[in-house]
Amino acid sequence: MPKIPERDLPDEFRSSLGDLAEIPRKATMYITAPPGDRIEKSRTRFREYVKLILVAGAVDYEIKEAKSPGQIKNFVMEEIVQCRRKAAVAVIAKIPEQEQFEIK
Repeated sequence: MPKIPERDLPDEFRSSLGDLAEIPRKATMYITAPPGDRIEKSRTRFREYVKLILVAGAVDYEIKEAKSPGQIKNFVMEEIVQCRRKAAVAVIAKIPEQEQFEIK
């Protein structure tokens, strides 16, 4: 990925921008059927419009399809729970072992 020339950026942005190559380039796309229609219409619209932009921007993407109402909510909720569990395990791993089990 080409870097933006620093001379073109205002001073206040130079320090906060960092290296653009460090930014994760992955997105999760949620597709569901429009009310009263089938999922094929959403898939077609994704291929015609969204996929072209993601490919042109070199963004990796993952597609999750909801076949019933409320399924996207469940997908997002599960991802949040998994993320919080990983964060909790990472925090516990940093605490010394004898302090983990002490009751204060």
